[in-house]
Amino acid sequence: MLKSISLICLGFFTAGPEVDLTSATPDRSAPTLTVDRDSMLKMLENSKRHKARLPLPEPTAKDRENAKAGTLGLVNNGLMRRYYLPADWSTAAFPARSQQSGLVDYAFKTELFWIISRLNNCAYCLGHQEAKLATAGRTEAQIAALDGDWADSDVATKAARTLAVLKTKSPDQPVPSEIWKDLSTKFNSDQQGEILLTIANYNAMNRWTGGLNIPQEEHREYQSKLASESTKKPSTVLGSSGKAGWSSRKLPDFASFMSSVNHPESAPGFVFESSDADRSVPSFRRLIKMQGTTGQARLKSWEGATKLEFAEGVNVPALLRGQILWYSARLDNAPQAASEARKMLKELGQTDADLQTLETLDDQKLDDKTLKVMQLVRLLTLNPAWVGDNDIKAVQAIYGDRATAQIVELACIAAAVDRLKP
Repeated sequence: MLKSISLICLGFFTAGPEVDLTSATPDRSAPTLTVDRDSMLKMLENSKRHKARLPLPEPTAKDRENAKAGTLGLVNNGLMRRYYLPADWSTAAFPARSQQSGLVDYAFKTELFWIISRLNNCAYCLGHQEAKLATAGRTEAQIAALDGDWADSDVATKAARTLAVLKTKSPDQPVPSEIWKDLSTKFNSDQQGEILLTIANYNAMNRWTGGLNIPQEEHREYQSKLASESTKKPSTVLGSSGKAGWSSRKLPDFASFMSSVNHPESAPGFVFESSDADRSVPSFRRLIKMQGTTGQARLKSWEGATKLEFAEGVNVPALLRGQILWYSARLDNAPQAASEARKMLKELGQTDADLQTLETLDDQKLDDKTLKVMQLVRLLTLNPAWVGDNDIKAVQAIYGDRATAQIVELACIAAAVDRLKP
């Protein structure tokens, strides 16, 4: 664990022209948001009737036995992960609740999960956090207040929630130093690292459960006991437009981004890093290694994704895995993650010119298989709420069920690691 703190307040963008690689929206209507609690709870009830975009596996005898022993019953997400994903990826970097105490209160982290799921419009995860917060002793009024009424929260709590919003909506941007300063009024350096890693992991999970449209379990109930005037208040976290706006990002141009990729050791560190931290190791790896079992699980998934050889249970070729990790890092402006993906791709014979062909998804430069995958990855990276049935079907028709699930999870792994930067 790193104990001493040194403030490293460096910008993350490389100086140079900016480009917008994200401006072209899909040819479809914007997803409708549920802007008040009443309509949100109806959405959660309706999510029980979601049709998973990949076949939902039948629970095994062991699954049923574990469900009886646990507090959550059968969990469709767990069924999907165990069935489709390699063992190194399937833990999702989330240990069992009994192991989740960590350094930061479990319920506090679950509140952050609720906020992130709300922003990503992920009904499955949002429903689970409603149930977990109630079990943890939060009243419905306290849960409802997460949707924007933070007036009674202390400075550090507001900072953590704001960090969750920033890392969800704008992971390409540096975090204002004031956020870290406010966090430090309550959370020490190790706790700040845990908060950042868990926010990153929650964004990854939303992309898996939401992207695959996993149905909510039938045994959960979503009905409000609050007065109707409370449940009709519009969310201030989402805004009141009623539509999920398309994310448009101004990113460094390719040459500027490559300058950062070529020198990942010069990327800024975290405000809570030790002054004697090994600068030869990317800051996201240093952070992950600080975070106990949760960090070990995330690092294992990242290292499994970047292996050149096929590991047991992996159905996605190394070249495609590297391209997914690279493209996600490019869209999230994460040069350290991109540097590791680039190293992987160079070992497979790819050049920087090959990487640049992914910039705009030009169908004249990319083969149809790669194009379909990258179009899905683009949605998962920028706007997971926009993913539709046909986006999954297009990849499924080429690669089959299991590889398609793993392609989605690769985008999730990337989404987490990309967010582990200042």
